[in-house]
Amino acid sequence: MLGLPCSVNGNCASNQCADPDGDGQKTCVKGPGDPCTQLIECYNKKCESGLCAP
Repeated sequence: MLGLPCSVNGNCASNQCADPDGDGQKTCVKGPGDPCTQLIECYNKKCESGLCAP
């Protein structure tokens, strides 16, 4: 589930585990093509035109 703590990609339904806000805590985030409104929602911190960019 998005926003939940994780340690590896396999812990997340999105298969994306990252620390996009740089606070030292990895969480489940959105992957490429998923809808977004903020950069930190996306695995690679790239939200373009409302979607996480590849």
